Amino acid sequence: MPTNIRTAGEREEEAMQRLLAQVASDRYQKESGGLIWTDPNTREVFYLDTTSASQARFAVARIIVEIGERSDGAVWKCADITDGRPVVTFRPTSNAELVEWSRMVHAHVQKCFDAEGMASNKIMAGELTADFETEFAALRKSR
Repeated sequence: MPTNIRTAGEREEEAMQRLLAQVASDRYQKESGGLIWTDPNTREVFYLDTTSASQARFAVARIIVEIGERSDGAVWKCADITDGRPVVTFRPTSNAELVEWSRMVHAHVQKCFDAEGMASNKIMAGELTADFETEFAALRKSR
């Protein structure tokens, strides 16, 4: 059963609360679902973890880069998915790549929260067909 409709006998307030919870859950799944990055030089494909713990690691690593404390080319634990299956590798990573990854992760997470906010605002305004994925897709087209 689709989650963005009112069920028989469900009051509007109950439907709103259920839909808001679903939007929050959908946002969390998308937020923590990861990103794909392709090395522009080697064409290797890597999965970037976007869970809360990894978001913190990227943020700290970026600060360390910006204050000049990280050695350029230090290794970063990555999941190489070039061949379609994840292979854990300790990849020499440039500081520029690490900053790029942290920007990508931040933009992804921000887009998730923007989409959740847009869908939630619509639901609270009585639009009980609003959903996270529609709002996320609309943001993808506009950015």
